[in-house]
Amino acid sequence: MSMEGDFTEFTTLQLPATATEWPENWITNGEDIVGYSADSVLTVYEDEDTESIVVEDVTAIATDDGASGNICAAAFATEDSDAVAFLSDDANLYVVDTETEEVTTVALKFSDAATLSCDDLHMTAAAAGFPVVDESAAYLYLFDAHDGAAYHLHSSVELDSGIGDINDAVFMHAIESEAHEH
Repeated sequence: MSMEGDFTEFTTLQLPATATEWPENWITNGEDIVGYSADSVLTVYEDEDTESIVVEDVTAIATDDGASGNICAAAFATEDSDAVAFLSDDANLYVVDTETEEVTTVALKFSDAATLSCDDLHMTAAAAGFPVVDESAAYLYLFDAHDGAAYHLHSSVELDSGIGDINDAVFMHAIESEAHEH
């Protein structure tokens, strides 16, 4: 699997021992794949050393670090492709480095976990960050990492009370790429 389009063929994948079922939702960054459901996040990628397809349960990694709510959304940062984030209704964003298995937990500062539901939360990916909207708190959060620092809340903006019923979000930006021929 790669951005150049030379996808490795595979016919079966093994569900990790820590997972109970395959996720309902799947997304990709062009190299890796993330699947997520309310209680699990799996990544699928090609191991460059063994050239085999690996399915990793990153929920288990984050759970060890305190994740306790339902998973509402998951995304890869588009340029920091080892960073997969998942948004939980426990009012936290969990960013897992799939290479080091390090987890960064960042609170949704103005969100109330006691009343928060997945229907209120929306996330999309940026180059090295994740914009998040909490409709119930009426806040837009911008989480990012830069200058070698861990992922953190970069800024938050209170939304106009008329903004609601968000169904989807897209964050567009230029992505550096190498030229390739078909």
